[in-house]
Amino acid sequence: MKSTRMIMAASLAAAITLSSGLLSDRGYAAVLTPTPFKTKQSGQPSALLQTQQAEQRFLQALGASSSDDVREALYNGSSLAAIASRGGSNAQQVVDLQLSELAEQLRQRYASGNISLAQYEAHLAELPEIVADSVFANYA
Repeated sequence: MKSTRMIMAASLAAAITLSSGLLSDRGYAAVLTPTPFKTKQSGQPSALLQTQQAEQRFLQALGASSSDDVREALYNGSSLAAIASRGGSNAQQVVDLQLSELAEQLRQRYASGNISLAQYEAHLAELPEIVADSVFANYA
């Protein structure tokens, strides 16, 4: 795989996984916005709670203590696999977590009619390679 394609794939997988707000500053938003635990209509966890839970699962899979530690390690050229190894975790846990979250996002896009069945199946087939490449990629 070309290095530019690998970087793009890794960035996409990381961005989707990290879209939980890992790279954003939530300090002021937490003060201004109440954090409901359930939405009133469906009884489902709010988007904010789901985001926080996704971030916690990601940090737990990496064995990292904070999003700042992960950001700094990535900035310094470490791969997600190396971060997981240092945290006493297994890189396969990170791969599995990203695969399950991305597969669920694809399922939701298909269910809502945003993508066709053929697109859904094609994207789903590509996920394992893209995610594995992103987890094991070093950018130093």
